[in-house]
Amino acid sequence: MADLEWTGTIESASLRRALRGALRRQAPELRLIAEDFLAEESPLDLLAVGTDGELVSVRISLNSDPASAALLFTRGLADLRWLRLRHQDLLKLAPGLGLEVGAEPRSIILCPEFGQELRRAAENLPDPAVRLLTFRSLRQQGQLMLLLEPQKPALTGARATEETPATAPLDSAPVVVQPISAPALQSASHPSSSTFRTGLRSEDLRLEPLPRESHRKA
Repeated sequence: MADLEWTGTIESASLRRALRGALRRQAPELRLIAEDFLAEESPLDLLAVGTDGELVSVRISLNSDPASAALLFTRGLADLRWLRLRHQDLLKLAPGLGLEVGAEPRSIILCPEFGQELRRAAENLPDPAVRLLTFRSLRQQGQLMLLLEPQKPALTGARATEETPATAPLDSAPVVVQPISAPALQSASHPSSSTFRTGLRSEDLRLEPLPRESHRKA
């Protein structure tokens, strides 16, 4: 029988239990060591140890609105520093956890969906400091089950250039970018291939003169 979307109310304990099962299936490299573990100001849903001996915080939310997702993301970032400060203590108090000296902590954040701005923000962080996963809640034989899906960052700008094979001929002329003055931002006499427009007019700009010290140094 095919799995069905879960439509009933999901309690925190049931959600964490389903999350533990999903991680065991889809991320067996994680060793789960604690649940509902108090961090800086709020509890981690799960605390784990990764394959490199690093601490991993796991946070999950059923709310996918931008404010809830942003709060979870902020807490995940705070977890990195908090776990880094606790790593040495846990290494001494519980040597059997498999922690390694100097291993950098990671954070895993789960929401039903993430907005584009949040995903773009996560792309600025060093990999794999913070990992975003979406999930679906399914019913399997009357039990709650989560299906996890990692979020792949969209390739844009410089990253797209680095990771997408070039298709231009080798002898094509290089593209030279010329600086433009501020009044030319909306000048019709300077056409551009870019679709981005500031919407500013020349009179909207408030350009202050350079300090006199700058003129003397120049």
